[in-house]
Amino acid sequence: MQRKMYTVEELMLDDSFLNYCLNKEAPLKSFWDREIGLHSDMKAIFAEAKYMILLLHGKLDDNEISQQVEKLKKLVASREEKHSPVEIMPSAFSHHGVMKEFSNQKSKKYFRNTYALYGIAALVLIFFGGYLFKYAAPKETKLQAEPIKFTYSSNVGERKSIELPDGSFAVLNSNSSITFAGDFNQKTRPVILTGEAFFRVAKNPAKPFIVHSGAFSVTAVGTSFYVHARKKGAGYKVDLLEGKVSLASNENKTASPEIPQTILLPGEEGEWQSSKMSFTKTSSDSIALKKWISGRLSFKDMDVENVMELLQQWYGVDIIIKHKKWSRLRLTGDYDNKPLDHVLKIICFSLSAGYSYSGNQVIIE
Repeated sequence: MQRKMYTVEELMLDDSFLNYCLNKEAPLKSFWDREIGLHSDMKAIFAEAKYMILLLHGKLDDNEISQQVEKLKKLVASREEKHSPVEIMPSAFSHHGVMKEFSNQKSKKYFRNTYALYGIAALVLIFFGGYLFKYAAPKETKLQAEPIKFTYSSNVGERKSIELPDGSFAVLNSNSSITFAGDFNQKTRPVILTGEAFFRVAKNPAKPFIVHSGAFSVTAVGTSFYVHARKKGAGYKVDLLEGKVSLASNENKTASPEIPQTILLPGEEGEWQSSKMSFTKTSSDSIALKKWISGRLSFKDMDVENVMELLQQWYGVDIIIKHKKWSRLRLTGDYDNKPLDHVLKIICFSLSAGYSYSGNQVIIE
């Protein structure tokens, strides 16, 4: 397997490495510690990238910053005389060894990295502008960096597996996404879900795992459950496979603040009822959920209409069939962790049909 090769500019533009350098309790700290250890021959590149990140975020002392400001002033004057942008970045930080590899690159590789270098140069200029403003403006003025967030998404017809920083595991269904902040797993473990996903939560009673979806939330400690939150408000439900979860809604707090949270036990499904402004509990199909988790989709001698209903549940899409003539046909299939496109191509070949996407809809005609 080809080994990952890192560059300074690539590391500086990576949100997880940025958080690793600035936050001692970064969610992916163990990953970057391991990467730096595995790439011992690239320690200088990691060190240079970290130095630049700390510089841009004002983590260096005033003496070092003053030295860099003076160097930048000289470089600007030199730049006006020579009109040579090529030497700006390598010489600017030669004292600290930052970006040395670029001064020795062959011309072909240099031009490939030119835009990234100018991007970093622009960031440095912005930082120095902020530094000068800091000492010219009142001491109370401070620039606050935006919180770091991580988002993972799946395409239409795709399932995506994700391991979260706390060891929990999520499987996104088609056209879904989850987002969590850089301080995930420090006090609590909140994630924001759009669409549908299965969660297997790492047990930690001190840090509840909370899945937010619009006005609804699921709270767990060490649990396996599936959340349906594709449509805003309508159709929200949770299927519990293992453990215990509590369901809550901001919508029923105003109408009926005395209603307690709904607790689900294994094998139960909680679904939001807008008419009652509360959750109702029924038995869930644990066998179907386990099949979905395993990724094994199968049907035998099943009519087309039921096959399409199964695909809608399996991939979280709406399927529209344009012709009634297929309703009499029966299909058999067995698919192991295949995307929707793969399944549709085979089915549509059997039907002598075609298909197309319109948002989250699949049209077969």
